[in-house]
Amino acid sequence: MKCERRAYAKINLGLRVYGKQSDGYHRISTVMQRIDLFDSITVQESCSFSITIEGDTIVGENLITRAVSAFFEHYPSDRNVRIHVAKRIPVAAGLGGGSSDAAATLLILRDMFQPSVPIGDLFPIALALGSDVPFFLGPPACLASGRGEILTPVPPLPSGWVVLSTPDTRVSTEQVYREFDLHGMPSSSFLDPKELVRDGYFRLELLKYLGNDLEPITQGIEPMVAELHSVMRRYSDVVMMSGSGPTVFSIHQERQQAERCAEHTRGLCSRTWVVSPITELEE
Repeated sequence: MKCERRAYAKINLGLRVYGKQSDGYHRISTVMQRIDLFDSITVQESCSFSITIEGDTIVGENLITRAVSAFFEHYPSDRNVRIHVAKRIPVAAGLGGGSSDAAATLLILRDMFQPSVPIGDLFPIALALGSDVPFFLGPPACLASGRGEILTPVPPLPSGWVVLSTPDTRVSTEQVYREFDLHGMPSSSFLDPKELVRDGYFRLELLKYLGNDLEPITQGIEPMVAELHSVMRRYSDVVMMSGSGPTVFSIHQERQQAERCAEHTRGLCSRTWVVSPITELEE
C-alpha cells in the first residue's frame, strides 16, 4: 500500500507577540493561511523504517521521523514504512514546511493504519511535535493564539496572488525569540490579526495594517529581509515577513502586478515564487 499527500506551506497574515506565558512559550496572535507551495510526501509500507529527501536538506532528526515514532507509540503496530519527501518549501524560512510535513505524515499514517481514528485525536500528537503542527491537520486558514495551539477556523484569504521571496540564510526560530526577549517588547502599532477576521468574514481592507513583531529582529540577522520589504512595497501596500522569517511576502489582486513584483525581487533573491492562497483542501 502506498499513499501520497501534499504538505502545503503557510504564511502568517500578521504576527503579534505579547510576551512569555508561564510555560515559557510566547503568547502570539496570527492568522495562518496555507498557500500553493508544497512538499510531496509519499509513504509505502515496508519491513523497516527509512526516509529519503529530495531537494532542500534537513539537518539532524527531522519532524517526519519524529511524527512516525510518535504515531506508532500511540498506535502500536508491527508494520513500518518507507518515506520519500520531495521538498520544495525552503527549510527554516518561516513557511512551516517541517510542521506541514509532520502533519501530512500523521494524516497518511492514520489513513493507512488507523482509518477509524478521528483526525482530532491526532491533535495531541501533533502539538507535542511543535506548536505549528496542529494547524496543518485542519482547514486552510485559522486564527492562532496562545502559543499557536489555540486554533479558530476563519475564512481563507480571498483569491489573489502572493509573491514569496526567501533569502539563502536559514533562521532559527529559537534564536529570533531569544533576541526578541533580549531587546524587550516593542511598542508595536500593528493591528492584532484577530481584527482581520472578526465577525466571521475576511476584512481585506485591513491587511495593510498588519505587520510582524519579529521582523526587526530577523532583519538584524539577515539584512536582505529589509531589502526585499523595500522592493515589494513598490508593488503592494501589503508586505510582511512570515513567521520568524526570513521569507518576505506581498499580496496582490492582479497576477500581472504580482509577476512584475516577482521579476524585481528575483534580482535580489532567486528563491522567489508567485503562488495563490489555498481556499479548499483535498480530502
